[in-house]
Amino acid sequence: MIAERGAFSLFAVLMPERESTGWDIVVCADWLKRSDKTSLDYIFGKLADFLSRSEMTKIARVIVADTGHAAAEPLTETIITSKITRVMNIEFSGLQIRDGYIFESRPKISATLSRLQKQRKRIVE
Repeated sequence: MIAERGAFSLFAVLMPERESTGWDIVVCADWLKRSDKTSLDYIFGKLADFLSRSEMTKIARVIVADTGHAAAEPLTETIITSKITRVMNIEFSGLQIRDGYIFESRPKISATLSRLQKQRKRIVE
């Protein structure tokens, strides 16, 4: 997907604490639109190309978050990685997550710059 469309700012596979029928896949990228069926179809198609039928049945839903969406910020601001990182017992967008894997997590540049400017201002004062 990255080679075809570009980088993800977030790609995570999360198992919510709530009674669930499977994993939630949370994706966030500049080239994905949150309420666009084409974005969902693309992600599902790529997952189906990669995963077995049995593995596909373990996916409860795919959540596409806009890059500036507040839901993605807690993970992209606290966990910055481009390698697989396991997370357990965290809160994400108001949901308790029992288990999960972060495959890609990068903060949006503007958010990072804003945070760095605030830190610099505190240091200078």
